[in-house]
Amino acid sequence: MASNDAFIKSLISEASKVSADFVEDVRHKGFDLGKIVAMGQALGVKNGDLLRMAVVGALRGNRPDNADSIKMSSGTLEGLLSKLEADGKFYPRSMIGNDGGKGPGGKLTLVRLSYAFAEAVAIALKNHKALPRRFGLNRLRPHLQFMGAGSLALPPKVRAEHKLFAREFSAALRDGNVKGASFNGTLYSAGETNAVKVRMLDLSDGAALDLSFSRRTEDAEALGKSLNVD
Repeated sequence: MASNDAFIKSLISEASKVSADFVEDVRHKGFDLGKIVAMGQALGVKNGDLLRMAVVGALRGNRPDNADSIKMSSGTLEGLLSKLEADGKFYPRSMIGNDGGKGPGGKLTLVRLSYAFAEAVAIALKNHKALPRRFGLNRLRPHLQFMGAGSLALPPKVRAEHKLFAREFSAALRDGNVKGASFNGTLYSAGETNAVKVRMLDLSDGAALDLSFSRRTEDAEALGKSLNVD
């Protein structure tokens, strides 16, 4: 990953340019992160747009229903994704959920970008001071409440809270009747093992965790297990 340092730092520098309005507009399985970084870098997309795509993946998933109104530096997300799909560089959104469980294979998706560029995404979200919490059990601050943040090397307390968030996310999918929604502990642990060291993001307890509310126990693992998504 060392050879990507300059590129990643350049992408992180774009985080301050992702406006609160952009984040507000878009709020609403195993793969090689290094390969996704390289593929993203090779797309020929401006760094700012690449980061915006990753932010959309973090907050709205692979198929945002208003892609035609999400603005990029030139045109819309819909126009950009349509071109990348036509060029064979992106997994077609029309195939997601309709491919018999095959998945995107070696293709890029918005969610995969949010994993590969998780640090830059988190910094961009942190700059949006009014970003609300997505789930109420975990203590993660809002800018870390997306699945891709789990690809970062998190301190033990922050890791435990992100794992709880992942279970809350899985429970929300299950309760929304999403087929096959469950927490895959093996897959999560694999991502933890291959986590990427952060360069600039502050992951201290004070910066990453919200200690302002009470909950029935501080055992994040027990809280997660109580959701019955394993």
